[in-house]
Amino acid sequence: MDQYVKLIKENIDISNIQEDINKFLTEFDFWHLDQISLTSHTGKDDWEASIGKIETLEYPEPLYRKVNKYFKNTSIEKLVFEYKEYYRWRLMKIEPRSTYTVHKDGRDDPDIKNLRIHIPIITNDQAYLMFFNEPPQDNKSVNVTYHNLKVGNIYEINTTNYHTAVNHGNKPRWHIVGVRYEDSTHRTH
Repeated sequence: MDQYVKLIKENIDISNIQEDINKFLTEFDFWHLDQISLTSHTGKDDWEASIGKIETLEYPEPLYRKVNKYFKNTSIEKLVFEYKEYYRWRLMKIEPRSTYTVHKDGRDDPDIKNLRIHIPIITNDQAYLMFFNEPPQDNKSVNVTYHNLKVGNIYEINTTNYHTAVNHGNKPRWHIVGVRYEDSTHRTH
């Protein structure tokens, strides 16, 4: 699509994924949480193992690969196995009329691309990923590229540079997100 968003797969049937996520959120009453770990370093249903900022994680990101026990033999496990180059899988929510801070993800190394797989589960036409050609500054114009990710598609997002996510809609936006890094020689980390 462009330098920020690459369509990996389109028009897939995600009804099983939506069903598994809905059952999970309802069973544990997690609808209020903004981030939930789907994978951990142990696979023992540690729902907080990989949430938050990288510098606060107990282990390096690649160690969060084991599907939490609850998701064994589900569509979530199949997804993680199908896209095994990604790790630190999380379910992420943005509340209605909310915005993340403008930030960069991952490693701050010019030779490393910070890549995220995004699978929209519940979204709306007012939810966007926004990419900035340079950091926003007071009294300065910058170019912003907007992308509305559609349910039924799987995307790879380049979050190396400044970006944010916004939800101007009336309902929460839920995405499944995994992580990987790529160096300038295209080796995966």
